[in-house]
Amino acid sequence: MKTINLFLIACFFAFTASSCSILTSDDDKSSEDFRFVVGELLLDLEDGHTSDELDSLLADYELEQRGSFFPGYRILVPENEEKKWAEQLEKEEIIHSTHLNRFGYGYKLVEDDGLPYIKNDSLYVWTVYSGCSAGHDFTLQYTRTGSSSFEVWLFKENGEDCFAVVGDKNRLFKIPDEIKNAQSITLIQPINDHIELKN
Repeated sequence: MKTINLFLIACFFAFTASSCSILTSDDDKSSEDFRFVVGELLLDLEDGHTSDELDSLLADYELEQRGSFFPGYRILVPENEEKKWAEQLEKEEIIHSTHLNRFGYGYKLVEDDGLPYIKNDSLYVWTVYSGCSAGHDFTLQYTRTGSSSFEVWLFKENGEDCFAVVGDKNRLFKIPDEIKNAQSITLIQPINDHIELKN
C-alpha cells in the first residue's frame, strides 16, 4: 500500500513540478498574522469539476493558475489582494475552498507507520515532494486557536524543478516552548486537512 501511495504521489508531481518564486509576508502582515506566499492562493474544487472549468472561470477574472499543489491548485492573484480574492473565489459554485498559501512549495505528508506524531518536545512527520535530492528545508509554523490550543504546519522553503519524488521519513521538528504543553495541537496539511496530534 505504501508503494502504491508513493507511486501515485510520484505520478502527480511528475506532471505538476514547476519552479516558483516564494515571497513572504514578513514585511506586511496586514492580511493574516502568519507567513504566506504573496500573490498566491491555494484552492480545491468541488467533486466532479475539472481543471478546464477552473481555467475558464479564472479567465473571466483575468487570473491564471501557477500550477498544482497536491491535491489542489495554486492561483496567481494581485499582491496585497490575496484575502479579497480568496473570499471572491470561494463564492464560486465549482470551488470547494480557497486559502492563502501558508505552505510554501508543494509537498504532502504521509499518514502511515504511526506518523505524524508528537513525542516529548518534537513533531515527527513523513514528507514527500518533488526534487532532485532529499533534505529540503521546512520551517515549523504555528498559530494559537484557543487558550490552550494551537494549529501547526510546515512551510517548505525551497523547490527544485525535478521530476523525481523524494520521501523524508521521520523528519523531526522541535516544538516551541509556547505550545509543547498545550492541551490541543492540530497539524494542518495542505491544502486544509486537519490531523489531531494532541487533544
